[in-house]
Amino acid sequence: MGARRETAARGTLAARVDERARAAAPGDAARLINRILARRADAHAGARSPVLLELAGLLAGRLRADGVPVVPPHRSMSRDLDVYDLLLAAGAPVDPGTVDLVAWFADDTPGRRDLRALASHPAVRDRFREAAFALLTRRDFGADPSGRRPLHPLVLARAMSVPGVAAALRAEVESSTARLGELPIGPIAEVVGRLAPLRSAAGRAAFGPLLDRVAGLDVAAALGRTLRAGLAEELVWPAYEQAYAELDPSRVRRVGRWPLLALYDGTSAVVLTPDGIAGRYAAGVPGQPEAAGTALCELRAGRLLVTWYDQDGGHGYWADRPETVFPLGDSDAGTLPDPPEQPPPGVRDWAVAQTAHGPVVRTSDGRELPLPPDADVAEIAGVLRLPGTDVLFTATPIGTVTIWDPLTGTAAHGEPEAGGPMWLPPAGWWHLMRPRDPAASAMLRAGTAPPAHTDRVLAGAVHRVTAEAARLAAETNRFTTVAGTPEAAPGAHDLHVTNGLSGFSSAGRPRYRTAAAPGTLPGYRTLEHLAHVRDLLRAGQGGTAGGWPDVPLWWRVLPTLGAAGLRAAMATTPEPVREALAALLTELTTPEFARARAVTVEIDHGADAPAGGIVLERLGSTPGRETIVLLTAEEPDAGYGPLRRLVELLADRGPVRWDPGWALHLPMPPATATVLLTGALYVAADDPAVPPGFLSATGLTARRERAEARKLARLPADRLRRLLHAAMPTDPERLWHSGPDTAALAAAWLDDTRHRTAASVPEGRAAAATPARRSGR
Repeated sequence: MGARRETAARGTLAARVDERARAAAPGDAARLINRILARRADAHAGARSPVLLELAGLLAGRLRADGVPVVPPHRSMSRDLDVYDLLLAAGAPVDPGTVDLVAWFADDTPGRRDLRALASHPAVRDRFREAAFALLTRRDFGADPSGRRPLHPLVLARAMSVPGVAAALRAEVESSTARLGELPIGPIAEVVGRLAPLRSAAGRAAFGPLLDRVAGLDVAAALGRTLRAGLAEELVWPAYEQAYAELDPSRVRRVGRWPLLALYDGTSAVVLTPDGIAGRYAAGVPGQPEAAGTALCELRAGRLLVTWYDQDGGHGYWADRPETVFPLGDSDAGTLPDPPEQPPPGVRDWAVAQTAHGPVVRTSDGRELPLPPDADVAEIAGVLRLPGTDVLFTATPIGTVTIWDPLTGTAAHGEPEAGGPMWLPPAGWWHLMRPRDPAASAMLRAGTAPPAHTDRVLAGAVHRVTAEAARLAAETNRFTTVAGTPEAAPGAHDLHVTNGLSGFSSAGRPRYRTAAAPGTLPGYRTLEHLAHVRDLLRAGQGGTAGGWPDVPLWWRVLPTLGAAGLRAAMATTPEPVREALAALLTELTTPEFARARAVTVEIDHGADAPAGGIVLERLGSTPGRETIVLLTAEEPDAGYGPLRRLVELLADRGPVRWDPGWALHLPMPPATATVLLTGALYVAADDPAVPPGFLSATGLTARRERAEARKLARLPADRLRRLLHAAMPTDPERLWHSGPDTAALAAAWLDDTRHRTAASVPEGRAAAATPARRSGR
């Protein structure tokens, strides 16, 4: 009945669209789609709209006929990618903008297309490839931008399951690695850094032959290419370098007006001419040394003007007459007018020209040098050749420097890190630079390491690049060792970890049957947090492992890991939750965590945590005091070994099937024992529904299961953990033969019952704890 109504509704929509299309003016169809897309963008609509998809399909023919394009709102295709894909596949005109796949990737609602049309359209292809690759580096999807941890295999599998995204990723990895053997160190390091999320078994399965190009790189040859391409430190204007050395390098500023160039750091200034240093001056606020850095310098008609502002307005003095301070804007102060500024010779010596073969640099001596295709001509403010080469050395207007490899047309490397953009003179003064060590430069061109007596600045630059090559070699080696790297379980994202810890802490409320809402993303921050804390433990470092508000309180389970183990083992636990718990146990039974204990302590407010301790949680504060959860390292606990064995047995044998006989001889009703022994997984569930497999495996009715779960939900979280921990056999292999340790569970149940009963009886009255009466299911 519902299907017939839906078919009739679609037929009605098609008829209405057809009727209105015949009466519409050219462009009306595009304007309608544009309005709907804009409204959805402004409302931050997350889920895709089947109605909009159907409407776009019905109007595709009219859009083709009109030739008026659909334009993404704000020139961004970040939502409704399925609509654009559908229109492009149908040949309808679309004026593409930027592409962002994040919201689409997180949307699991019906109507998802394969995005082949978007991925292959010439006007979108490059941007789509970049957007697809960006998915692999987003922290939202569990990526680690630092490259220390590979992408979670579940995310990669999801990306590769979309044909358009998979094709884009393969094309991007292919193009990124195609010329690695020709590139200098800088571009190689950028590519290797981008590919770091794929450094895993899952990444090799998807891109193995392409990643082999990284693993097989000859880094020594790349270092040779880089040194032959040249280093910015090969060139020097000695007067500029001397002036720079006299100032605070972290605060140097420049101001130039040909033929003068001034460098200043807030307290002192040095003025240069093409012939060398012309003068040294004080350049601070008079009488206020603590305000150093607030003064600015200007060049006016060949003189240096020092200016600053305070509550009384602007003030200034000429650097050659510091005793005369005047208000800015006072015409009597002698602020001289400037003649029109002439470009310095360093700018007049070259020009960028367009030719049939692309942009070139034409120098004053009549030579032409082609610019690389990646060069942004509009941003070039200066061009220079390095000694003995045709290597181009360019600068932007703000001083950012790029050295271009003439063989590959790529950026060999950029500005030296030590000095930043100010380390070199402005581009207009580059004609004053000369090789600082011609013999060493000649050796670099020949691929030979300079001798020990090389100029110290150039020797330092060679050392810096050599160190970069060593780091790069270590990174490429990591691509060869991933085959044996253990992979995290695909289900171990935060939703399943949270569900796996249901009832074990206040943060363990489960969210069964609640898929990620549109616009939200599945996270893997729990495992990331565990890895971070493990690294701190391994290094013996203290500190705070905070900043993870969405991570379940896994540390509450540390003293009773058997509880998580029992849940993981039982066949009634959903498979994604089992995988998440297995991943958690694998991490928590490493040598670092095997000696870790989480304790609650009080410290003075604002004081550092005890030495070697890692702050996991801040529980609150009172005047002068603060309560924290501290992770400390103690002696290894041999009891953690069996839990690692449990994970291995689960992988080999599969989960433990429920036997109703296990619940018959406990001091509680069999139904209560059943829910408890199967892990009490749903005791804190807000949703009363449980997977059908649980009821069929245990024989409980939904009503009985819910009643017992609610009863157990009233237990304190620490008691629930102790009970389940007690039921976990010392030898985990017993689970597959004789089930949970019911004797230990019975003893723990009675012991806890006695303690609770004694605590509730008024003083002076005796109380006896009696086992609960058994009842049927």
